[in-house]
Amino acid sequence: MVLVDTGWDTADDTDNTRQLLRYIADSLRQPVRLCIVTHAHDDRVGGIAELLRAGVRVVSTVPTARNAVKAGYPSPEGILPADTTLVIGQVPIRCYFPGEGHTRDNIVVWLPTHRILHGGCFVKSVAAFGMGNLADANMREWANSVRRVSAHFGDARIVVPGHDAIADARALTHTLRLLEKYAAAQK
Repeated sequence: MVLVDTGWDTADDTDNTRQLLRYIADSLRQPVRLCIVTHAHDDRVGGIAELLRAGVRVVSTVPTARNAVKAGYPSPEGILPADTTLVIGQVPIRCYFPGEGHTRDNIVVWLPTHRILHGGCFVKSVAAFGMGNLADANMREWANSVRRVSAHFGDARIVVPGHDAIADARALTHTLRLLEKYAAAQK
């Protein structure tokens, strides 16, 4: 099994990731072999230490690995280029850097066989009313990056945002609308 992102843990408390691993083992009866980290915020990298203790390989882009260490977390293996496809058990998993947005290092993860896009915090839920954490955002480029994701993965059946409810490709359109509202409010 492959995880996208860790639990929302802190360096001192890794209980969320521990519970997630326990649930997967007990309910899904699958070993977690790999975790792909989409960016280096606490809610994505907080459980790296717990995953490593459990023998799970954790990978990311080089910038995400560097940023995780700066934030005080263990480094994932910074092996992912800007656009690459891993094949795990005959299942292709595409990791794609669309450009800066929520962070300078955010990637999305695409499962083409199932048309599932994991957008991380780069994509907002259709239930979201705001942009969330903008501490590391590039507000000038985010919309362009979302458009690139839409061009590549706009036929997604399922879109998994970083927070809130799972949706479909409407989450991409909603993210663009939120970005437009944010830009208009800044003028």
